[in-house]
Amino acid sequence: MKRALKYALLIVPGAMAIYIIVPIGDHCSGLARSLGWLLCVMVYLICLAFTGSGSKSGSRSDPVPLLITCAFVGLNYFIFSAEYGEKPWSRKVMTGWIGPEDAKRAGLALYTDGTFTAHIGYVDHGCTYTGDYTLANDTLKLLRQDISQMTHGMFAPAYRLFLPGSLLQPIDMKYEPVQITMDKILRK
Repeated sequence: MKRALKYALLIVPGAMAIYIIVPIGDHCSGLARSLGWLLCVMVYLICLAFTGSGSKSGSRSDPVPLLITCAFVGLNYFIFSAEYGEKPWSRKVMTGWIGPEDAKRAGLALYTDGTFTAHIGYVDHGCTYTGDYTLANDTLKLLRQDISQMTHGMFAPAYRLFLPGSLLQPIDMKYEPVQITMDKILRK
């Protein structure tokens, strides 16, 4: 019973830290999310200090807290990598930015698995919206009806691809074009 409580004291704050940062679907992150994650990590470290070093002299140390810590560090690394564009299950084929590249306020990324992410960065937080896309006959369609509303008019539902200028020109001219860089255009 004492061991189960010791492990639960480690698993609960670790699981809460992962829950706070897991990027499922549309999500926003900012200072509050970062502080919540940091608080959970600090609670985890305090629990680890009290539970990991409680062995009596002459007895073997318990490897389970170290294994739990390694698992949570690995999961956090995997989640942070996936959130910032490095999805292990898919590769980027095209990225683009609205406005000057150094500002990077709004970005669009297309992946080999037919999904896209549209990211908008604000002063104190950023929001990411996901969905599917099709690219055929130099026309890119973001298969999400509410993409314009969700991104406050930053992204259009359809673009025309211009390769010489590396530009995605919105079909509806009320939107701004997207400057693109690409590894390889995926044509379906």
